[in-house]
Amino acid sequence: MNELIEKLNKLLATTFAFSLKAQFFHWNVTGQDFSQYHGFFGNLYTEVYEAIDQTAEQTRAVNATAYGSFTQYMSLSEIQCQTTVPALQEMVSILYRDNETIISVLKEVHEAAERYNERGLVNFLEGRLDTHKKHSWMLRSSMAPVSVTAPVREEAPAEDEIRTYTLDVKNL
Repeated sequence: MNELIEKLNKLLATTFAFSLKAQFFHWNVTGQDFSQYHGFFGNLYTEVYEAIDQTAEQTRAVNATAYGSFTQYMSLSEIQCQTTVPALQEMVSILYRDNETIISVLKEVHEAAERYNERGLVNFLEGRLDTHKKHSWMLRSSMAPVSVTAPVREEAPAEDEIRTYTLDVKNL
């Protein structure tokens, strides 16, 4: 059971570090897409922050102490501290990599919970895995190169007609 408890506290520390980093990026994002990413990072850190309490409660449910100090979190977290403000696209890339790290830690805890037949914990972890897979999708999609193709009228314009192009934004 000690293995499971250690992995739960590692998950708690890693989740805390991710939430803090997403909040740091929320506060410091700049640029043309500020509003969109300020909101996106805000939603991300808020959702993950709520999972910190749930993870601590799951740790307590297996009759263990849930760690709560920065010193413990720094030594256990699989996610490194962020002390500089990167450019927007680097923020997204960093959060994507860190989210993949959380998925890896969640899978470790899930395997241990299965071995100890902790069904409620397994269900909780599966929900968190689903949520972080969605976060990965959203972050990965934000990193994808933008490609815009504009459908053009096929018929040739009359000689005195002005040539116009239509961009169908509903199908981008």
